[in-house]
Amino acid sequence: MTEHSDETDDALRRRLRTGDPATALPPLDPNRVAALLEETMSETPNHSPKPGRSRWLLVGGVAAAAAVLGVVALGLGDNDESPSGGGSSTEPLALPTPSTTELEAGPAVAAKCLAPTAEAAARQTVAFEGIVTEIKDGTVTLAPTHFYAGEETALVKVAAPDQGMSEAPDAFVVGGEYIVGAKDGRVAICGLTGPADADLRGLYEAAFGK
Repeated sequence: MTEHSDETDDALRRRLRTGDPATALPPLDPNRVAALLEETMSETPNHSPKPGRSRWLLVGGVAAAAAVLGVVALGLGDNDESPSGGGSSTEPLALPTPSTTELEAGPAVAAKCLAPTAEAAARQTVAFEGIVTEIKDGTVTLAPTHFYAGEETALVKVAAPDQGMSEAPDAFVVGGEYIVGAKDGRVAICGLTGPADADLRGLYEAAFGK
């Protein structure tokens, strides 16, 4: 079985060599092969590409041009020109003014105050807890963290009370957290305005709820 297979392979190889026209030619000189290869690589083709290749080159060129135009369009969309094409805008961006409640200092009193109560706290038309962010030109600015009563605003500005008057609230300090009560636009005294401790917070929670 093996000898018959070898004979078949040898016969097939002889038939292939017989059908190959290059077997009758003498071997080509290696130097000639190198010269032909160099000449082929350096030759500039002078024929036009096939129609099918030209079509794909054209499509590729159009696609590349479209990509470039897309990049340019994106660049133009990022400039500062107005939608009407009137040129770049140099006007500053107008930011909304934060809502603000303005309160005055309470009136000076000569008599001693009674101890603060939840009933007295309930008579305040504005009551909030907030943090002092600025003290400037006799005005205290607070950022409210919780409103017990009154319209909720982003800021509250309070005219700093005269610390020389009787029963004045504790002096405001930047970064301090306070509870402020007010009625008719005036800051309450007599213990109804002061640092946000548990006792004062308990009065306002009893008056208005948490």
